[in-house]
Amino acid sequence: MKAYVASTALIALLTFPLAASGQDAAVADDTQLQMELKRQRAIVHPKPRLEVLEQDIERSEAVRAERRDRIVRELTRPQARRPDLDYSVTSGIQARNLQRLRR
Repeated sequence: MKAYVASTALIALLTFPLAASGQDAAVADDTQLQMELKRQRAIVHPKPRLEVLEQDIERSEAVRAERRDRIVRELTRPQARRPDLDYSVTSGIQARNLQRLRR
């Protein structure tokens, strides 16, 4: 019985520093994270002037109009003709097939 109590006490004494060191590392990580958060500063930009805002609005409207015009041009552009569907090609194929049928 004494050996059981002694071995249990020995195991508890040996594992206690390991558990305590694990807790210290977790606490150290938390404090480091808190220090990093304190070190970060919020960036506050000054309020833009009204002229700058108006210029940005005009520029964005011009870009939007240019995009719209480009899309309309692409949609209304006539489609490219396929050379393999040209009249001379299709009529030549039909004539050749008719000649084969006559033979």
